[in-house]
Amino acid sequence: MITHIIINTLIGLMFVIFGFAMIKYKAVYLIAGYEPGKYDDDMLSKICGSHLLLSGFIIIVLNTLFFFNPYNTMANYLIIYSILMIDIAIMAYECEKYAKK
Repeated sequence: MITHIIINTLIGLMFVIFGFAMIKYKAVYLIAGYEPGKYDDDMLSKICGSHLLLSGFIIIVLNTLFFFNPYNTMANYLIIYSILMIDIAIMAYECEKYAKK
């Protein structure tokens, strides 16, 4: 159980690091399916980076909360990954709507 919390916290930290790199260094080439010239790089890096930061912080915070509530671990992970799927869907929508040239 403690191993799952450590691994998920490391995944959250990885999301935070990638989100920071995406915003600061405009690392849009990290996005799968990115086509240069189709999107505005600045806006795309801002949208994707902020959503990666949000996802990372959600994972870290919820893992910290669930550490003190060890019961019902499957429900805990369903909550985390449901929130992440919603965030990813919102990110994809915002990228298509706001980042096109």
